[in-house]
Amino acid sequence: MNRQEGSRITHLCLVRHGESLWNAEGRVQGQLDPDLSPLGERQAKALAARLSREPWDRLYASDLRRALATAEAIARRTGLEVHRLVELRERHMGRLEGLLAGEARALYPDWDDPVVGRESLAAFTERAVAVCRRLITAHPGERLLVVTHGGLIKQYLNHLNFGDWLIDNTGITRLEWTEEGGIPLRCRLICVNDTGHIDLDEALSVTT
Repeated sequence: MNRQEGSRITHLCLVRHGESLWNAEGRVQGQLDPDLSPLGERQAKALAARLSREPWDRLYASDLRRALATAEAIARRTGLEVHRLVELRERHMGRLEGLLAGEARALYPDWDDPVVGRESLAAFTERAVAVCRRLITAHPGERLLVVTHGGLIKQYLNHLNFGDWLIDNTGITRLEWTEEGGIPLRCRLICVNDTGHIDLDEALSVTT
């Protein structure tokens, strides 16, 4: 447990899943459930090797296969149990799900049209904030790994006024929450979308 002047610091590491088959094809995924691509499986292994060099207390993941498979790669290297949370799923995209991005824009120029049935940005952001708050509050002073989706990480950072980021596959985002009296009060952004493990993995594949 980390302590600083009587406070407890909770380390929250948010990780996007590896590349999925639909990422590779440019399809809208939302809450549909494609598997990791061969590249995504390799990315997940590189990610797991990197994270295994640090101490972690808990491992949570979205229950969608692309996130769960990424988390299971981490679990194999760290010995942690994967705890699945439906709340960590990507934004529900309604009728757009399964379409190529170009097809989706041609069929539905306005993605916020009620006929599309997309989860509202406000509801999605509220879900992202609520699940992260629940994890931080439940595990004060611990180091948490959370494998989720790019959209959820982006909206959480946006809510915290840390900017509007695009998150790459297996990008690592780290935050530290300082707790006072059982309430997480201050958040420090350590890094966003760190993919150094992917760059290293690709460099090694060229030379070996």
